[in-house]
Amino acid sequence: MKRLLAFLAITVVFYVPHGSFGQCTVYDTTNSKVPDNVIKLLLPGQGDDVWFATGDCFSGGVLSHFDGHTFEFFDTTNSPLPDKFITALCFGDKGDLVIGTKHHGVAIKSKDSWHELSGENSQLPDNHINCLHFANHVLYVGTPKGLLISDRENQTVITSELPANEVTSIAHTTDGAILVGTTGGYAVLSDGKWEIITKENSQLPDNTIHQIAVDPVGNIWIVFFEGIAKISNGMWKITRDGENGYPAYTHHVIDFQQDSALWVATNFGIAHLENGSWKMLDPENSCIPDYFNNQLMVGKNGVIWIASQSGLVKFKP
Repeated sequence: MKRLLAFLAITVVFYVPHGSFGQCTVYDTTNSKVPDNVIKLLLPGQGDDVWFATGDCFSGGVLSHFDGHTFEFFDTTNSPLPDKFITALCFGDKGDLVIGTKHHGVAIKSKDSWHELSGENSQLPDNHINCLHFANHVLYVGTPKGLLISDRENQTVITSELPANEVTSIAHTTDGAILVGTTGGYAVLSDGKWEIITKENSQLPDNTIHQIAVDPVGNIWIVFFEGIAKISNGMWKITRDGENGYPAYTHHVIDFQQDSALWVATNFGIAHLENGSWKMLDPENSCIPDYFNNQLMVGKNGVIWIASQSGLVKFKP
């Protein structure tokens, strides 16, 4: 077992005054100990802290934690983290950090220990992790070869119940149903039964699901290649690229504030659904420092954390 070393550093906070919509605090390599300006993905904690991973698909990066004052870094040289290519993050039982990787399955960081979940020591169908989700003491792991469902006692691999083996996104509804997005549509697990939803048997516009999510009031949102779909009380509303200001031909990752306000990370800036129309925030009209944003997630008190190509961004609308 490698000895865990923590690297701590006091940060310098840099406020970006440009623009009038909201306030940004940007942490980059010029004003803080952020190890790389390319922030790949992130996961806000229960307080003012955030976990994030840096790097690109060629050289990998570092797992980092920021508590609002100091940074702590974990990589394959100073910790048991098995892979420098991090693909997904979520919290598990007792607040454990669950880390999906590109080549070595899942690493789970508890308060005082680490352990791995891989094809070599579990039923994980593939060591390449696409997505993670934790709900009701059950960990769901999406891979190119199926879904692993793992609780404290059992592990089950799901393939035939899905419209395609490649799992791209996982979420749960307000009544506890599990939604599994794939490259062939999505599946719903409710009361022990599976239902497959595709464009052939529903209003789903595209079978390749980029992201599936549920807002605080229970609406289901599905991101596909050329737009976004909302399902509310069984009614579908499809917004295609370019409609009502929705950004076209771009990478989209969504999250919601407690009032169900929808925010989208894109490679044209940050999109926000406001009174039925889409508003774009970019470096020209706001404090957002970069057009290209890999991910965003809503943290404590409605703060939006953005994984941008120009550093870690704390955005207060």
